[in-house]
Amino acid sequence: MAMAAAQGQRFERIVAGLTVAADSGNIAADGLDGEFAGHATVTLPARSDRTLIRYTHGALISDEPVVITADVISVRSGLLLRARGHVVVLTRGERLDASELDLYLKIADGEARGGVRLNGSTPERRDPRETHRLFRFPPDIWEKLPIRDQK
Repeated sequence: MAMAAAQGQRFERIVAGLTVAADSGNIAADGLDGEFAGHATVTLPARSDRTLIRYTHGALISDEPVVITADVISVRSGLLLRARGHVVVLTRGERLDASELDLYLKIADGEARGGVRLNGSTPERRDPRETHRLFRFPPDIWEKLPIRDQK
């Protein structure tokens, strides 16, 4: 069912348990699928197990509510949230800008792509030889890794 807000007004609809606000949109009869266009905004609730949004050289992690705005936001089967065009992800104290975002809602794990900027600047590139330092493995796993810190 297609919907459009009255001129000058936005509408809000609940899709897959999330409140999405936009200028216009479509929602499936089952309430699990929807596509919203025109300054679309959704707020993901705070999660004790964190919301994780990966990008090329890092990740944004938050246990606070996460606000996502984009030109178009769609929800598929209540499982996948896709944001396209001028995507902005806001958490307390962090802002991530990108062209695209795919986020799996059940596990709160997503990926941002295209012109990613963190807090207004391009994220620092890391030396690929030092990527292993980004991960926090238990000591018994470190012993099994082929890459070791060279002192």
